[in-house]
Amino acid sequence: MYKSILSKEIEASVEYTASIVISIDMLDNLWDLATNFAHEKDYRSALLEIETILQYDPDNNEAQDKKKRWTDLYNKHSTSYDKIKLNPNTEKEWEDYGNCMIDRKMFAEAIHAFTHISGNPNKSSSWYNKGISYLHNLNYDDAIEHFNTAIEKNKYYYHAIFARGLAYLRDEQFEMALNDFDATLKLRPDYVPA
Repeated sequence: MYKSILSKEIEASVEYTASIVISIDMLDNLWDLATNFAHEKDYRSALLEIETILQYDPDNNEAQDKKKRWTDLYNKHSTSYDKIKLNPNTEKEWEDYGNCMIDRKMFAEAIHAFTHISGNPNKSSSWYNKGISYLHNLNYDDAIEHFNTAIEKNKYYYHAIFARGLAYLRDEQFEMALNDFDATLKLRPDYVPA
């Protein structure tokens, strides 16, 4: 089953003439990914995936309801950068601090922050974020290890699969990289970086 949405490409010969066809399986994969993030209480990541679903299916009432609920939960549970930058105390604050460091492209500091989180964080995104930090510091083995754990925790995490593919590519493990890029496209056929 497929869903079709109108294209808004400027190059179309007549406005709105082209359609983009999306597989319902892809929307289901995005839904499962968002739901897994929400179960992990990673509302930031869940909201990003719900936004993608709503881009393709803006009339999806269930997605709109989840977006509102998860936005409320995200606002309730988020830790402000101003509070944690001086003295993070809890694992949640260290995780938020590490994520802030990633956003600021300060990857060594992010790795340091993530070391303050217990050896087995529940969130797949925690493993992914630490993997991203290792990837940017050219430590491919550790990056791959962390991406593997993120994927074990959330098999729909196409970002982690793609990032692991990048780590394999940079480590010159080309066949493994291609396998991950193919797996990414199976979960999300419209994912341009893959």
